Amino acid sequence: MIVPMKKVSLLCLANDKQSTLEALRDLGVMHITAGNRVVSDDRTQCETRVTILEKINNVLSGRNPSGKTVAPTTSVLDMHAIAALLDEQDKNNRQLDSLHKALDQLLPWGNFSPKLIATLKERGINVALCQATPKKYQQLAAQGLKSQLISQNKTLVNFAVISDEPLDSELPLAVIPEEVSLVEVQADIAKRSQRDKEINQSLDKAAESLSQFEDELAKLKSETEFLRTRDGMSTHEHIAVLNGYIPSPEEQNLIVSSKQHGWALLLTDPSPDDQVPTLTKVPKIFNIIKPIFNFIGISSGYREIDVSVVFLLFFILFFSMIIGDAGYGSLFLLAAIACKFKFRKPEFRLPINLFIVLSTATIIWGALNGNWFGLSAPGLNFFTDPSAKDQHIQQICFILALAQLSIGRIWHGLKGGTVKKFLGQAGWVLVLIANYFLIIKLIVYPGAFQVHMYYLYIIGFILVAACDVKWSDPGEVFNFPFGAIGSFVDMLSYIRLFAVGLAGYSIAVSFNGMAASLAEATPWPVVGIIGAAIVVFFGHTLNILLCLMGVLVHGIRLNTLEFSNHVGLRWAGFDYNPFKKIKEIDK
Repeated sequence: MIVPMKKVSLLCLANDKQSTLEALRDLGVMHITAGNRVVSDDRTQCETRVTILEKINNVLSGRNPSGKTVAPTTSVLDMHAIAALLDEQDKNNRQLDSLHKALDQLLPWGNFSPKLIATLKERGINVALCQATPKKYQQLAAQGLKSQLISQNKTLVNFAVISDEPLDSELPLAVIPEEVSLVEVQADIAKRSQRDKEINQSLDKAAESLSQFEDELAKLKSETEFLRTRDGMSTHEHIAVLNGYIPSPEEQNLIVSSKQHGWALLLTDPSPDDQVPTLTKVPKIFNIIKPIFNFIGISSGYREIDVSVVFLLFFILFFSMIIGDAGYGSLFLLAAIACKFKFRKPEFRLPINLFIVLSTATIIWGALNGNWFGLSAPGLNFFTDPSAKDQHIQQICFILALAQLSIGRIWHGLKGGTVKKFLGQAGWVLVLIANYFLIIKLIVYPGAFQVHMYYLYIIGFILVAACDVKWSDPGEVFNFPFGAIGSFVDMLSYIRLFAVGLAGYSIAVSFNGMAASLAEATPWPVVGIIGAAIVVFFGHTLNILLCLMGVLVHGIRLNTLEFSNHVGLRWAGFDYNPFKKIKEIDK
């Protein structure tokens, strides 16, 4: 459910902005829309420190091999010292890369002095270091070129041309550093590698205070948000104005607080042109959908429909059908349970719980199909009968399509608020039912079309034409036939659940077959077993990754595109983000 919002304009004395914002932050209910921000030194400094600390945290979070933690001792000076170490390490690594490149260029030539070559040139002796393929080198030798072979391999010959005469400008000169020798490069690499080791030791030590850096970053982010809000308040002589939105249930709390602090309030309903944040309230058990929305970066618009529950239920089904393997589901479940014990921070709770639910659904679906790591096992006959199982799963795909798309159309009709709008969407539902019967007879169980399918199409299109198409709008009239075709294509699109699931199963079976063949073909049983285990491990790992990619591409698409089109959802919203302390928001 999308929570209704109230538009707020709050007025306070300009010299009370600090205390007003502190009180609003403690209240924690107002989503603030800041105006044009003025530039302030304290905010700039705070934003700079946030940037530095974010970089430090990103680096240190992957360190601390000792696993130790220390008491809070880090100061701002320590923060800048660590930032300086990170900058030095970046510069040092870039120089090491250049030195290793120079080392590769110098190694074939051994240790020599580039300065000596320059000295010889001043005395009239020209030296050119050249590099050519063996064939080219033989051609040059056949032409009478006098040279000294330095080194060679299968692809290149390194040689020196020495002459008291000017050298041919077309010689294949080698690209090597001109100012340093091999010994100098090796010494510089050793020196910089030692310094890199020392920096890493210092960073590992600093990582023991990671929790302190994280706490400091949270405080700085909260302070930065406070200063941004302050700098975005518009001022008119002695009055400062703050605009934003609050959930309607919090209206009374804001009124009480305004009386306590002497604020003036203007509370109105949002106009159609206002960009209103979206706050959704779903039953606690369905909150596990939030990580998916956060991952793909979508949110229902304020005036749209909250489809969280339907999205979640169908996504669980789609996930289990696309993965389709009870063995994979068991691995996912074990990993999720391990993560639940390992990662106890609040931000990990919902993603882990979501993965537990998805894993359990996958185990159930895979077990019904008798599919464990691509190996056949007893399952429900409806899904395991070789003569009919494919048709049964295809039919389930189209039943899910009919159910989800029909829910979208009915929801769209109820949202319209008029009988005419509802009848127009009811007409689309009849078209979807007719599409279902048509697809079943075309793909799943080929045969003669049932007569009631034609009646469904006729009645459905009459309702759509009479109640859903605005005939005075040429655009709607033009798009009407494409909408009819699109409804058929959208339903047909759900066959991807069967196709991707079947592809994953076929890949698993193929790798199992390869492993079995390898084990049988090898005369040494131990070697055959080890080789087969390697094939099985890498094959199933690759298949799991492909299946998860299929979920991202197909499972999410069916919800965010096909279903959303029928429910009239454009995902045009942005989340309600109340002005409050960041650590409180994270909890």
